[in-house]
Amino acid sequence: MAEASKVVEMPLPRERIWKAITDYENYPQFVDNVHRVKVLSREGGHTRVEYVIELIGKEIRYVLDHDESRIPDEMTWTFVESALLKGNKGYWRLQSKGEGSTEVSYSIDLEFNFPVPGFIIGGLVRSTLPKMLWNFETRAKKVG
Repeated sequence: MAEASKVVEMPLPRERIWKAITDYENYPQFVDNVHRVKVLSREGGHTRVEYVIELIGKEIRYVLDHDESRIPDEMTWTFVESALLKGNKGYWRLQSKGEGSTEVSYSIDLEFNFPVPGFIIGGLVRSTLPKMLWNFETRAKKVG
């Protein structure tokens, strides 16, 4: 199991950050290691998305269900299927801090179908998560 979470403050209103977070189809343009994304369905505040990413030297395909019913406060996701993952769940939480600033909380819990050494997971958390959050902040500034 690989768990990671981080809280940062972004100098943007939460609606702009929400827009970047839910712009799944364009993740390959601004999120490192995301190769392809396909929205499979959208219905009643729920979006099913297929991702193809590169992680620890492997191409991984997985499908997640995103619950967007708490716009623009929280988006959660749950695991649907993957050949290389057993699980993937997490959330984005956005709390307005006034004056166009937002506290952003991100959490992910991954479970692999193959052994992953702890030092690799630790490295991913220390380097990948902060950069990913920065990528979303940069995207939110651009898409306004």
